Amino acid sequence: MRIVDYGKYLVRYWRRHAFVFGRGTTLRKLQNFMWCEWEARQQKIDVRSYPWELFIDPVNICPLRCPLCNTGRRLVPRTKMMMSLESFKKYISPLAPYLYKIKLFNYGEPFLNPELFDMISFASRANIAVQVNSNLNVWNEGFAEECVGSGLDTLVASFDGLTQEAYQSYRIGGDVDKVKLAIESVAAAKRRFNSKTPHLVLQFLMHAHNVHEYDAVGAYAAKIGALFFPQPITFDIQDEAQRNRWLPLDEIKSHYDHVKMIKRKDRPEKGCGFLWNNPVINVDGGISPCCHVFYKSTDFGNLEETSFTGIWRNERFRAARMMQHDKKNSDASIVCTRCLDLRAFSSADYDLVNEYRTNDIQ
Repeated sequence: MRIVDYGKYLVRYWRRHAFVFGRGTTLRKLQNFMWCEWEARQQKIDVRSYPWELFIDPVNICPLRCPLCNTGRRLVPRTKMMMSLESFKKYISPLAPYLYKIKLFNYGEPFLNPELFDMISFASRANIAVQVNSNLNVWNEGFAEECVGSGLDTLVASFDGLTQEAYQSYRIGGDVDKVKLAIESVAAAKRRFNSKTPHLVLQFLMHAHNVHEYDAVGAYAAKIGALFFPQPITFDIQDEAQRNRWLPLDEIKSHYDHVKMIKRKDRPEKGCGFLWNNPVINVDGGISPCCHVFYKSTDFGNLEETSFTGIWRNERFRAARMMQHDKKNSDASIVCTRCLDLRAFSSADYDLVNEYRTNDIQ
């Protein structure tokens, strides 16, 4: 990758992380953030820093049947359950002095958890920003007021079409009118309470059956005061059936090279950042190295048995970081080997957000 392209990447990177100098920062957080990013860049095996961001899955259940989602396909083998508020507090309290952000979602629909707003409030009081990604098909009276009053920082709605026909082509079992009602009620509550948060984002997952509504969804987002975030759908481009079903005709709205039928090179990557700054706490307290793996057997530890520090610096995390540092040290017992086998950080095969395409679209 050319030096100019790498420079542009660094500019985008630091623009995305400018928040570290804003609300909720402390000297301790800032020092940890800088140390964490340096250790990730240097691919340190033994780390002194703690993650500044976390995925936490409050529930691993979802009523929709999205055909490319493991939960939608009912393939996630972990016991179906909801995280309790007590467990949530226990898991994040030791990390609160270092955390800038919690992504309170992963393999389920977050708003199914009746204690979700209590979790958000707890994190907000600790000066930790919370982002929730939701299909917003779970909605009840008072939802909008709780979104504003809880201190939720960002609400990302899966909004894959303005009409029911386009929307349900992927969000099987979903109702676009419910999503509109939920997002518009939150926008109205923000105005009513003169609140800047939650920041509203409409994530538009682009594929062959909805891309014709791209402009209409963008206009709707602007109308209600939400950020329009178009995102190319990810699937197995080598699978002819998936390719015929999902690949848009417009290549700029796709992750893929339509001639070579491969995923485009996304960004310069020396290694997997998840292993240094963004692990996953599963609904049962299990720690996954990233948000792409979901088997309990691939967990690196469990917070019901060991402290986070004990897991963060254990042999599994060390082995995973060592593989990033020297791929000759790959260990088949560590799930990260899967990405190394795909040459994830030197080719276009890895499932990363296509930054160039996404930024061009926006």
